Amino acid sequence: MCGKPKRTLIKICGLTTGKDVEYANTFLPDFAGFVLFFPKSKRNLEISEAAKLKEKLDSRVKSVAVTVSPTVEQVGMIQKAGFDYIQIHGSLDPEVYEAVRLPVLRAFNVSDMDAFGEMSRLDKIAGYIFDSKNPGSGETFAWSLMDQIPRDGRLLFLAGGIHEGNVREAIARVGPDGIDVSSAVEYEEPDSGGVNGGQSRHPGSGADSGRGRDPDESGRCAGEEKKIIKARGKDPEKMKKIIRMVHDE
Repeated sequence: MCGKPKRTLIKICGLTTGKDVEYANTFLPDFAGFVLFFPKSKRNLEISEAAKLKEKLDSRVKSVAVTVSPTVEQVGMIQKAGFDYIQIHGSLDPEVYEAVRLPVLRAFNVSDMDAFGEMSRLDKIAGYIFDSKNPGSGETFAWSLMDQIPRDGRLLFLAGGIHEGNVREAIARVGPDGIDVSSAVEYEEPDSGGVNGGQSRHPGSGADSGRGRDPDESGRCAGEEKKIIKARGKDPEKMKKIIRMVHDE
């Protein structure tokens, strides 16, 4: 998939469960990413687990193996599993590049955008993903940095802190071929405790927000969210909303 797409694309990254795949099959993002060989990420999967999930993915949704400085052996396992794309953060050694037979989505963090010139000369690069300093953190970066990036006909994805509140602004400001989201479509995690056991990381739910309200038998105050907040997995309502916002843009 190269050249300017007919509409803005969207990639949902960090699928980890069968439910996530079901939601993707229902709402049809253009790409679905599975994090591999990176135990530091809470979204990391074993290659066998990711391969099983990928097999259940609708063929209209392209599967992406998301990696950090992969080895030749890891690239071979990804290709054997039948992924459509490989996304590479970190280093890309010459022998690894030589072993790659899949189209590459090359990821750049704010801190390593200087490597863009070198990467843009490689013929296996199908697109670029520009992310914040800490990928997967939900942090944004200064979109004005994208003004210096030349468009060469390959896909250009914008990532890093994109959510339903700023996605339209991001598209208007940067004009990317695609948007890449992960944390924006996940269930919120409490700071501590189980179901609402801690303060939710959501505006208006700070320590003072519940004052003057008595908790019910379950320990929740009137107006507080009653669904179970999951630590892992995608929120279908959030996924549906942002996919529609991007595709309708």
